[in-house]
Amino acid sequence: MQEKLYSLNICAMTRMITMTMMLIECSGTETGFSHTHADARRRYADYMAMYRNCTHVRNNLEIVYLDDDDDYDLSFLSDIREVYTPTHHFS
Repeated sequence: MQEKLYSLNICAMTRMITMTMMLIECSGTETGFSHTHADARRRYADYMAMYRNCTHVRNNLEIVYLDDDDDYDLSFLSDIREVYTPTHHFS
């Protein structure tokens, strides 16, 4: 019975180490997304490039101005675990 508990603890530690090593931080937006493309498909491609494989997004995560009549695959957002705004300390 002790062997099984030991094995489970090793698995839990390995999972925690793996999760820590897989932190991928991406920059979101601070003052709104720069809408340089009039075409919604190009904006969608920009969003994918910006957020794909990210686990943490610093500042804002924005997905705006996509066409209502189009079906967009937003699964590229599925790895995101946290969106946060860093605090600024001024002396």
